[in-house]
Amino acid sequence: GGGGCCRRRRTELRSLDAVLDLLRRARNIVVICGAGMSVACGIPDFRSEGGLYSLIAEWGLELPSPEALFDVEYFDEEPGRFYAFAKALFPGSIRPSRMHFLLAALEKRRKLLRAYTQNIDGLEAVAGLTRYVSCHGSLETASCRSRRCKHKCGAAAIYGDVMAARVPQCPRPGCDGVLKPDIVFFGEPLPKAMGRALTADRDKVASATQPPIPNPTP
Repeated sequence: GGGGCCRRRRTELRSLDAVLDLLRRARNIVVICGAGMSVACGIPDFRSEGGLYSLIAEWGLELPSPEALFDVEYFDEEPGRFYAFAKALFPGSIRPSRMHFLLAALEKRRKLLRAYTQNIDGLEAVAGLTRYVSCHGSLETASCRSRRCKHKCGAAAIYGDVMAARVPQCPRPGCDGVLKPDIVFFGEPLPKAMGRALTADRDKVASATQPPIPNPTP
């Protein structure tokens, strides 16, 4: 690669027993959770064949591109396009994977420092995990898009509208804003909680043989 620092491969971790032994001895474990954790539960990722972008194209929503459905400016102009598809995003009755429950067990044993997940389905919380950061936001809550309001609610408040492909309106009297799930769209900043967590965690995971995590941009 081009000039970045490389992490040394742990060549001794060639079996499940070796990994389990490492977990038994380790503390302040940091886990990076990718899309595969949700795919294992039956939730499609975005970019692979058969993923959400492919599904969006199949639905024929007349978008500039599949990515436009997750562009915040396009959402503000055409929220109905997003909500025509939104029910495909919500996990419904899908259960967490064994990996989700493993992370919850590590937390219970006070070994997990933090899990950073790029997934938006909220299955970490369903598994009982609390020490995690949703780097791309989460479907667990929604917020009003009106700058004067910023009303926040749980996913249950918009679930009926989502399943009916309706645009959920802010319930506050006098507000005509639209509620948007609190997932990070293109054009939106990453959650500030992510930067705060990285700052809090970096000194605990840095070592003499590994460069420290750089200061994150808040």
